[in-house]
Amino acid sequence: MPSLTIPAALLQLTVEGVPWDYPAWQEATGVYHGLFSDDPGHLPKGWTKQDASDIRSFISRYCALDSEEKKATFLSEKRGTVLPGRKKWQNWVNSIWRSSGLQDKIISVFNARNCHPLTLWLAAPKSKDRRMWPAGGTWIPSCLNDIAIEIYGDECLNELDHLPEEYRPATQAIVQRTWTGLTRRLHRAYIRAAALEEEATKSFNALTDQTLDEAAITAVIRAVAKWRNVVEVLKTKENLDKIERMEIELNSMMEELGADVGEEKKNRKNTKSPAPRLSSVSNDMLRTLATEEAIQDVIALYHEFFNNPSNEIDDVPVIDRQASKIPFGDLVDDADLGTEYEADKSRAELSSNLGFVQELPLLFNNYRHTAGVNRWVVPDIFTFDDPTNPPPEVRNLELHWHQLAGVHAILRACFTETPIPGHCTGMLIADEVGLGKTYQTATVIACLADAAIRKREHLRLPPLLGEIYQITLIRNISLLILSLESRPYLAGKKDIPSLPHLILVPGTLTTQWLDELRITFQPGGVDIFVYPTAQADRLAFWDANSAFYLSKQPSSSKIIISTHSVSTAIFP
Repeated sequence: MPSLTIPAALLQLTVEGVPWDYPAWQEATGVYHGLFSDDPGHLPKGWTKQDASDIRSFISRYCALDSEEKKATFLSEKRGTVLPGRKKWQNWVNSIWRSSGLQDKIISVFNARNCHPLTLWLAAPKSKDRRMWPAGGTWIPSCLNDIAIEIYGDECLNELDHLPEEYRPATQAIVQRTWTGLTRRLHRAYIRAAALEEEATKSFNALTDQTLDEAAITAVIRAVAKWRNVVEVLKTKENLDKIERMEIELNSMMEELGADVGEEKKNRKNTKSPAPRLSSVSNDMLRTLATEEAIQDVIALYHEFFNNPSNEIDDVPVIDRQASKIPFGDLVDDADLGTEYEADKSRAELSSNLGFVQELPLLFNNYRHTAGVNRWVVPDIFTFDDPTNPPPEVRNLELHWHQLAGVHAILRACFTETPIPGHCTGMLIADEVGLGKTYQTATVIACLADAAIRKREHLRLPPLLGEIYQITLIRNISLLILSLESRPYLAGKKDIPSLPHLILVPGTLTTQWLDELRITFQPGGVDIFVYPTAQADRLAFWDANSAFYLSKQPSSSKIIISTHSVSTAIFP
């Protein structure tokens, strides 16, 4: 039987009279006056009197049930139309749980008690199946009292210094959610590790004086970055040593190309004993790499993935602020944050609801070239004698399930079922390095561009952005067309503005974004423009005779790439 969700567990604790009166819990959640104060100013942040009334009604309905079985069934129901307090409670609890820092406290106890799932996994006998992660049900009880002290405070313990029995099941369910989130992330890293290590090693081995070019070095940078991301999660000594050797060799190559790798990485190279090189490329050949433009593109990509210092003004963030305290890796109802609805949907369901053909937007290419060559530069690159047997360097352009789910979640969050003026139309994509955020962004642009054209031409919209409608087939027989969700309103209006898409990036990444967009979009489907940095050229960009204005594409099918420095110069 699945463990309780965080909202369900906290509901059970609330009925028991805790934990809202514990000072440690109050400090973490910001709820100092209980849930249902008579003073509206003392209600939890964001609550109205109506919210409090709805949530109180929901809790009362739960308390009125006369058996644990009925209560369990009640908690497992997901629909909240009859009881608005259900959804309000779920959303509010999930929100404060993500922002409270309580999960960090739980993890700190795991570490202090040597019960972190990664610690236990690393200590397991080598003969043990490495795909099996330690079970939370085995280890959580041993540190439950310490966790209770950390999140509730000493006040929660009884005279025997134990968390009382009536509080333990719900508290353990809360802790289990944190454990599940940790092991899920660790498992994802583990199943990717071997393949990513092999890919990184092969990319190095493929570097020779004969094969050296921009694409080959780019492949090394991307492959090492992807594997490093996984190694930093698993933290096994063997892999940490391997990735350090790879980074030392990569840093040495980038130094030869003129990149500033930083003093720390230079010193690291000097303290390590020499190891066999992974590539056979010579330093002399590195210095002759193609053109200066190619070298700068490679250095820019290196800085993006390895976060090295740069003198480029565009590398300064648009907004200099502290990092968000929201732990984006946390699960909500066993799904990644923001994709709770999509979690149990198949590729086919998501693609159909987005209006895709063969699981791709209509504006996308069907193929991609492993070297990054695209039809914008070489128009006949995907023209084959036998379409069923393309060359090995040509692959199908495909979106992963998590990218489809992400695009669906973005559009589902930005569009609404009913008109809501002022509804937020922004979204933060917080995936790990190498999971395809650029493709995800391009896919959202393709969806919006296609939807704007359909609106203008009075064509049927994709199910997600359309409406439920009814078709009469024959007399007195109708077919009701349903989608997973129908959300036709954007910022309170049914019209999708026909406006260009603006992409703001550091100046060092402009070329990379241009290449990625050309890989995904078909020529003629959209027009892509790079906004100039020089003021005179910026004025000419908007001239009536400019390429932008002479483009025959509707505004919604134009994409402008601009840099951070230009945007801050125009809008200080």
